[in-house]
Amino acid sequence: MREGVDLLGEDWTITRADGQTRAILISTTIFAKDEDAVHVLAVVQDISDRKRAEDTLRESEERFRVLFENAPDA
Repeated sequence: MREGVDLLGEDWTITRADGQTRAILISTTIFAKDEDAVHVLAVVQDISDRKRAEDTLRESEERFRVLFENAPDA
C-alpha cells in the first residue's frame, strides 16, 4: 500500500493484544489522495475458523491416503 498498490485478498497472520493469533484476509484500495492525506478502504475478514477447517481436512485426507497406499491388496 505504501507504494500505491492495492492489496487483493492477502492472507495475514496477526497477533491480537491479548496474545491470540488469528488468520485474516485483507483487501485494500486507495480511493482518494489529498495534499495532506491518503484515504484507504480496507476490508478485513477473520478466516481463522476456515483455516482450521482446511488444516483439519488436509490432515484427514493425508491419513486416509497413507492408509489406502499401505493397505494390502485383496
